[in-house]
Amino acid sequence: MVSHFGDERQILTIRFGQYCGSCTCPIFQTDFPPPDTVFFHVTDTDAAAAITDPPQVADPNPTAGVTAAMGLRPGRGTALLQVIVASGVPTQLALGLMLQLAGLGAFTLGNPVPLFVAIIALTDSVLLVVLIYAFLVASGERPRDVLLGDRPAREMALGLLLLPLLFLGLLMVIGTIAKWFPVLHSVPVNPYETFFHRRSDALLFALVVVVAGGVREEVQRGFILRRFHQRLGGARVGLVIWSCAFGLGHYTQGWDVAIGMAGAGAFWGWLYLRRGSVLAPIVNHAAFDLAQVVKMALMRGLSG
Repeated sequence: MVSHFGDERQILTIRFGQYCGSCTCPIFQTDFPPPDTVFFHVTDTDAAAAITDPPQVADPNPTAGVTAAMGLRPGRGTALLQVIVASGVPTQLALGLMLQLAGLGAFTLGNPVPLFVAIIALTDSVLLVVLIYAFLVASGERPRDVLLGDRPAREMALGLLLLPLLFLGLLMVIGTIAKWFPVLHSVPVNPYETFFHRRSDALLFALVVVVAGGVREEVQRGFILRRFHQRLGGARVGLVIWSCAFGLGHYTQGWDVAIGMAGAGAFWGWLYLRRGSVLAPIVNHAAFDLAQVVKMALMRGLSG
């Protein structure tokens, strides 16, 4: 407190230092955002009134209102660790290893590859959604607000309405690549078509693409974009990085498909950022994947 005395009045300049607090939990660590420094100028009349009035008790938690409204944002290191976990790479590797140790490898099951892939994909989907929910709750964020928004029916309807736009965009991208860069069509036959031997395989993959493709990948995308927006360089940076990673995840179907799916991932990410809900991307993505399963099943002429 510094006092300045004049002939006619007294000005008390009170400076309150910044408050900062932190929690040092490992993966669920959060940092309280400090408020701005505040300056008060009090006249001699106000100072005299303060002498006669009872003193006010200071708020023991001056950031409570801010954190209640905004949630406790995770630190940069924690956000990065959560993004790595939510990417699905660590969880899928761990699940694959556990299945191998249990004697349930890709070539030890009845119809090996499809069933192995389905077990990994479905189990990983449940695990990732639970982890993302836990990360959001630990940061004081409401999963419903972050992921679903407040207009679920409208968002799901929008996802269906945008399906023709997605197909048109992918046809244009892959068609352009086929005309000008045919070398990028590096895989003549989609490897997933070889997984379909019976009608039951198609039904199993239909379940996988809805749960793992639609639900998991769009919840995953929404959460990762949020963490980039909060701590890792911004939502645009996250959109570019995760869309490229999403496209690379499809390189086994050919580089032309990988480029097209990178564009689709960017579209679904933009849709989440624009709408504040993963429901439209989930419905759009799941419907697109289901259409691919139906096409491959018809091409294979499955029976039984």
